[in-house]
Amino acid sequence: MGNTERGTHTARTKWGGMIPYESELEQLLTEVESLLQEQKAAEAMPLLDRARGLDPRHGWVTLFRGVALGQLGQADESIVQLIAAADDNTDDIDIQVDAARHLSLQDYHQDALVCARRAVALDEMDAGAQAVYGEVLERLGRIDEAVPAREAALSLDPEDTDSRYYLAVDLCDLGRYVEADTVAAPLFSEFTTDPDIIRLHGACLSYLGRHHDALGKWAALERLEGISPNLLHNRASTLDALGKHDEALGTIDEAIGLEPDAAMNHYTRGMINERRGDYAAAIDDYLAALTLNPDYLDAVINLVELTAATEAVERVASTIEELLVTDSTSAKLLYAHGRLLMEQGDMTGGERALQEAIRCEPSLGITWYALAALYGMTERYEDAVIASDRAITEFGDDYMLWLNRGQALHSLKRYPEAMSSYDKATVLEPEDPAAWFHLGRLLLLDLERPADARGVLAEAGRLQPENENVRWMLALSLLRLQRFTESAEQLRLLLTQTPSHIWGRLVRAALSAQQGNVDAAFADLEIAARQGYDPHLLINEPLFEPLWLDPRFADVVRKHDTKHKQRRKRASNPAPKAE
Repeated sequence: MGNTERGTHTARTKWGGMIPYESELEQLLTEVESLLQEQKAAEAMPLLDRARGLDPRHGWVTLFRGVALGQLGQADESIVQLIAAADDNTDDIDIQVDAARHLSLQDYHQDALVCARRAVALDEMDAGAQAVYGEVLERLGRIDEAVPAREAALSLDPEDTDSRYYLAVDLCDLGRYVEADTVAAPLFSEFTTDPDIIRLHGACLSYLGRHHDALGKWAALERLEGISPNLLHNRASTLDALGKHDEALGTIDEAIGLEPDAAMNHYTRGMINERRGDYAAAIDDYLAALTLNPDYLDAVINLVELTAATEAVERVASTIEELLVTDSTSAKLLYAHGRLLMEQGDMTGGERALQEAIRCEPSLGITWYALAALYGMTERYEDAVIASDRAITEFGDDYMLWLNRGQALHSLKRYPEAMSSYDKATVLEPEDPAAWFHLGRLLLLDLERPADARGVLAEAGRLQPENENVRWMLALSLLRLQRFTESAEQLRLLLTQTPSHIWGRLVRAALSAQQGNVDAAFADLEIAARQGYDPHLLINEPLFEPLWLDPRFADVVRKHDTKHKQRRKRASNPAPKAE
């Protein structure tokens, strides 16, 4: 009955459980079904009128009438009939399946979902029910939920090529390319001249990095169907992946010539130009894609990131503002506007645009990501954590998101949560030193776990040996663990690099104090104090306890205490705000 992109679903002939051709009504329904399969709704309508005269409330009469009205372009009446058929026959799995499919084909996806769920609830072992449930979820864009339904349908009916095909497509959409190739392998070997199967095979090969093989599939497709914009787009993408950027550019230009209003082609040309190093052309291509489709998220993301790395921010921001004049509720354009305002230093305007994007599309994860960064930069850490948590639902594998979340939590003194976020960042990006450093700093200075901090800071030092902060913290952790020789070596390396390093001098003073070298300790302490360190802070630091009874310690504190007293007084008694 309902035509899909790959095949034709034949409606069941269970007319209330009666044998076909047993009555005039059954004969009429069978004839109507055949006519509707051939898209001959005008011929079917008189037969449906006769059938309705025999049984006005028959479920299949109502459903077929809805299908016929849809084919005749009478969408509103069609939907009423389809929903009525489904609602009046909630215990008929076949009517639920067909109603779901036809409602979905007319973009009434939520009503279709109700019918599909009813069908599965009636018999979860029915392959058709599982298949239509997966189909509706696909049309709603809920691919991750559609996959289990498609898998169930295929397991119940392994010979159903449509279920196999769409399951493979869904797996590709989720980036599970090896599984997609495995699922679709029987189709590839059996349907060697089916254009849809060849297209899927080419996509799988390309996703798996077998680009030369993919080019062979595009050539086979051209022999079957000739040149088309879609074929040229696929070929251009494959050539680009092979590093043949100039050839790819020529090919995508052909696709644009045949289909100039396809945003996807302009987006692909943008990616090709970006890889060619022609950033100005790439930016223009992404803007062209957004002019055609303001909600093209990938184009928005690429445009913003490329613009931020160039000097085109002002020009692109102006164009985005022009696009917003005609499409003021596009969450993607509002996100781009907000991000570009952030790049220009306008955090207030950026936040306003991003908040408007959230209002238009609350689930847009990339906007929450940007808000998390903005709140972190403006020291609104509570808001940064909330925004990060919303963004993580979509970007759970993003290293920087976890790192920034950890820093916000760290600033809020929510140390266990901060530690967990930093740890997640190190797992996601183990070769980046930043997360290791921040985790080590937290463990050493805030949680006072020098044993744990030592290994973490050592890893940060391996990845970034020139980082002076890593060196002095690693030296301090080793000192707290009484590993004096190793601590001294880290301090030697640090002070050779930066002789006046204030924290290096302080840690070495503590090391000298612990080793009984009091004169050396006071020499380093004096240098640190002259650079602005407040020695009064060391009165309760156990590492400096060997110096406390030495008269020189009181002299150092007293000598540098006047200016620090003034500073402490200002900190505890801030000037009143002007009215």
